[in-house]
Amino acid sequence: MVKTNLRYIFLGVCFLLVFLTYGQTLLSDFVFDDRDIVEHQASLSDLTQIHKTPTLNYWNSGLYRPVTMLSYALNYIIFGPSPWSFHLFNLILYALSVWLFALALEKLFNDKLLAYLAALIFLALPIHAEAVASIVGRTEILTLFFSLLMFWELLKEEIVWWRVGIWFALALGSKETAVAAAPIALLIVYLKEKNLFTRETLLKYLRPALSLLAGGILYFSARWLILGKEYFLKAVATIVENPLMFVSAKERIFTALKVLTMYLQKFFWPVNLCSDYSYNQIPAARNFFNVETLIGAVFLLLFIIGIFVFRKRSPVLSLASAIFLFSFLPISNLIFPIGTIAGERLMYFSSLISPITLAGFPATTP
Repeated sequence: MVKTNLRYIFLGVCFLLVFLTYGQTLLSDFVFDDRDIVEHQASLSDLTQIHKTPTLNYWNSGLYRPVTMLSYALNYIIFGPSPWSFHLFNLILYALSVWLFALALEKLFNDKLLAYLAALIFLALPIHAEAVASIVGRTEILTLFFSLLMFWELLKEEIVWWRVGIWFALALGSKETAVAAAPIALLIVYLKEKNLFTRETLLKYLRPALSLLAGGILYFSARWLILGKEYFLKAVATIVENPLMFVSAKERIFTALKVLTMYLQKFFWPVNLCSDYSYNQIPAARNFFNVETLIGAVFLLLFIIGIFVFRKRSPVLSLASAIFLFSFLPISNLIFPIGTIAGERLMYFSSLISPITLAGFPATTP
């Protein structure tokens, strides 16, 4: 009972700190990409048309995010066109996500201090300003929120297997980058069980694994049907939005590593935060041998190695490495070009590395 009460007290703390930090956004208007919501209000305002949400692409952008679209529609239908309710929903989701993050860490590592400290660090990260304060940042918040619900379900002793697939499908429906949650979930299960390859463990997680697979198939099948093969795995962007679509593969990779260095710097030294990195804000790297690209390459390699090196010595740091690596790759421009060259909101999921690393580093065992 005491443990349960403490959890709900911490939930109250999360809400208090989130509203103290971001409460002023309730007075803000629709800005930048938020104005897409204003331009599409006609499609949001009628409850009788809400069933069409799964058949629409995301603001005609060649993306498929029906859960986010549905959240905007419900916002509009219940509270009307005023932007304050859209901001309010973001803040509520943000506070709940911080709380779920703490619960998941506490359950996985049985360390309340680590869990609550990491969650509070996460809540206070300045790099979250774009994701939380901009209404379109809800894609990032919803993606992590449903991913955390999936992780929490997998950490229970009695797993309700069908919920795993539902949470995964909802995360993907919020933003396609939630695909990163699948390999992270595998590591979480490994850290929880210590050994994945026993008959008992395999049987325990067979149905949750099939449920997760079904959730993924459901989303990507719908994405194929709605977007067609042309945009199934291809972003729509101009040279203004992402110049990396118009350079060679080598230059794209070199620049993506350069951008990684910028992201890491802003995690731990958040100066010169910016809401727009469009054309020529980040010049393309023409070769591998520049300081920022080299630093990015070193850190990317360290994250890959860290998953395996810290797996037994410090599971906390192994998890941090995996979370960053798998959530960064889909938005990195390393594998394929995305809709923008960079964006601090894109680092929302990956930023879990900062609180886990800062709070968990002392837990490293020799």
